[in-house]
Parts: sequence; structure tokens; C-alpha cells
Amino acid sequence: MLISCRVRNADTKEWISSADVTLLSQEIEEVCVQTDLNGISQMSAKAGATFLLRFEQEGFCTREVPVTTTDKDLDLGIIELKPDQVQVQFHIQDQATIPLEGAAVVCMLEGKELGRATSDAQGLATLTLSHSVTERRINYRAELTGFVKAMGNLVPSTHSTQTIQLFLQEVSLDFVIKDELGNPLKGATVTCHRDGNVLTSGTSNAQGMITLLLHSSLAQQRIHYTAQRTGFEPETGELIPSQQPALEIRLATKGLKVAFRISDERDAPLVGSVVTLRFGGDTLGMGSADQHGRAEITLDAKYAGYSVTYEAKYDGFQAATGVLQVEESNLLSIILKKVEIKKVAIQLPNHWKTWKRFLYVLVPWVMISPYLNKNLAFLNWFLVGSGALVMGGIRPITPLRSFGVVFLLQILTLIQWAILSNTRAIGVSELFIFSLLFFGNAFLVAWICRRRRRVAKTGSSA
Repeated sequence: MLISCRVRNADTKEWISSADVTLLSQEIEEVCVQTDLNGISQMSAKAGATFLLRFEQEGFCTREVPVTTTDKDLDLGIIELKPDQVQVQFHIQDQATIPLEGAAVVCMLEGKELGRATSDAQGLATLTLSHSVTERRINYRAELTGFVKAMGNLVPSTHSTQTIQLFLQEVSLDFVIKDELGNPLKGATVTCHRDGNVLTSGTSNAQGMITLLLHSSLAQQRIHYTAQRTGFEPETGELIPSQQPALEIRLATKGLKVAFRISDERDAPLVGSVVTLRFGGDTLGMGSADQHGRAEITLDAKYAGYSVTYEAKYDGFQAATGVLQVEESNLLSIILKKVEIKKVAIQLPNHWKTWKRFLYVLVPWVMISPYLNKNLAFLNWFLVGSGALVMGGIRPITPLRSFGVVFLLQILTLIQWAILSNTRAIGVSELFIFSLLFFGNAFLVAWICRRRRRVAKTGSSA
């Protein structure tokens, strides 16, 4: 009798060629035939016996079918073989549940790679695994440039579909900032920017190191950077983070300019005013104001951040002093106040009121006395001389000073009298004229004395 059948794929329904069909029996030897291109298999067998047909094909699960023959031909019909594989589908997305294309998914078992796949535009990645691992727990890993790797495990028979979320990772840039001699610079600032937009910035530590973090999407982009520190020339450049994750930058030293604007209380610039900077008793520099009242002093960069003393001077104005911290952007406005010349009041004796009252009587008496008695005129002259000392603020009033002033006044008066006598145009009492001249000279001397005392106290001639 003849046994026939047709073998096909249980999943795709395609006919399987070259599949091994083996007839097993304890009574006879094994008989094996292969299916043709159409999956058909035929073999002869003993009638009235029981056999076991085994169907085998690489990549498919082995299947055994019991057969009992009769005296007639037996057609087993279609025999389906299940593929010896299992499919696991992964959905790759970011933290916002947006599908990620191009993510790589790898499945592993006991350190051995079972398969890998890449996600499509919908974020789907499908792996076909052997049926031998269907019931085993396998490990998977999903990774994509710019994202943190995601890892986990699953059992294919119970988790044929798995959703994986990938989180963005940041790209780090390491900078080391040094001076021209290779010494690390603390406090230097590095700024990364692209298309005019600042991406990130940081300040170096005591070792001159700065670590900046950028979005991973910029890993392959060209980034511009600027490194700067007070007292040094700024340094600029560009880099690609993925190619230059670490960079050493050296800054050139430059002088620090400290600027001043010097003006008076009306905000008018004081051209030619001088500013001096001192530190620890040493003069660091001097500057003279220009037509705008601006003065600049250049200092060594080592004074950056230090507190120094300044002093601004200009003739006729009070000097201004203070303390400032040296920085590159220093611009200090200084206002000088004009020196005020104060009128110094003449300190008169405590009994000035008595002298004042006495003078009220003395003046008319001097005018009238020459007509009364010549002797009274000489007494009046002495009193007027003493009065000149009082009004001139000369103290103490001693007899010697009084006689000295009277003698001086007499000499002046005699000279004046000699001049007037030659004119022969005076028609009044000679004694009256002499007394009048003497009295006028006394007030002149008093005014000169007061003037000299004022100049001596103010130090200026007003």
C-alpha cells in the first residue's frame, strides 16, 4: 500500500520542500523520504500495521504522526510544521512616547547574542528567536545615540510585545583653563554658544577645570566657545563635542585698565586733575584727566580683585580719596568740591563793646577838640592810635605798641601835611586838618592790619 501527504509551513501556509518524512516501526527498518517542491511525500508500507511518521525540517519543530495502514492506500492530507522560532516585537519611544527610529535592540541569553534589530519610523523592532528560548528568560538592551541605554528581561512566550522608553542623555565637555605658563586659572568663565544663542556656561575651579553639559542632539554639531577671565585676553574657538570632549585653553595675560571720570559739583570735567592709585604704601600708577575729565591707569593683572586706594587732586579743590576693587570694568566717577575761602572774624577783646562805645564818643571829640585846646589834640592823637590797634585786631595792646602806632601815624601825617601846606589852598584850622589826616591814617592802618590777618589765616589772597 502507499502512504502520501503534503507538508507546509503552519504560519505562512507555504509548502515545505526537502522535509524529511521517516516511517518508524519496531518490525522493520526506518524508511525516510523527502518532500518534493510542492511539499508532497509518498512511501510504501505494509498493510495492516501501525507506524509512526516523523516530519523534520531545519528551522521547524519536529512533528510525529501515528499511522495505521489497511489494504488500501492512505492519504494523510496536509501536515503543518510550526517554525522553530518565536517573534518578539519591541516598541521604542522617548519619554514623551514619541516613536524613535534607528534604535538598536539586542537580545541575549547567558552572554550569547540571540539576535538584533533596528526600529523603523514607527519605533518598531522585531526579533525572531529560536523556539528553544520560548520559555526562558532572555535579556534585552535598547540603545540610540543621544539617549541613555535601556535594559531589561522577558520571557518570549508571555511577552511577545515589549515597550521600551529611552531617555535623553547629555554630552559632557571638559575644559582646563591655564595661563601662559601652564598654571591653572581659577574663576575663568567658559561659555558655549551656537547661532548667537548661549547654550551653557561655567566657572573653573582651583584646578582650572570646567565640565559643561550639552543636549545630546548637539553631539555632532559645531559649537563655538569663549573662555575669559579678568586680567587675561579672551580666547574663542569652535569644536564638535563628539570629537573633542576635552580641551585645554591657555589665556594670555593683559594689563588691567582702571578708568576715572573727575568733575566738579556741577558735573563739569576737571581737565588736568590727577588720580593716583596706591597699594600697601606703593604707588601703582598715576593718570591725568583729559578734556572729558577721564583718566586711565593701567595696572598689572596680578592686582585683579584687590582693593586699592585712590586719590584725586586738582588745584583749588579738596582732594578726594577712597578704596576700590580692581576689575576690568572699573569706571569710577569722582566729584571734587571747591575750596571755600572763609572769612575769618577778627577776635576782639571781651571788652570790645566798651571800646565800641568809646569810639562813638572819640570820633566827634577828635574833630572838635583842636578848636578847644591844642594839648587836647595830642591826647586825641594817642587815643586814635590805640584805637587803630583795637580795630586792626592786634593783641595784646601794650604801651609800646600804642606809642609805635602813634609815631607811625605822626610820620605819615607830617608827610601829608607838608604836601598840603605847599598848596596854600587850605583855609581852615591847621590843627583841625592835621587831626583829620591823623584820624584817617589810623583807620587805614587798622584796615591793613585786618587784611593781613585774614590772608594769614586762609592761605590765599582772596
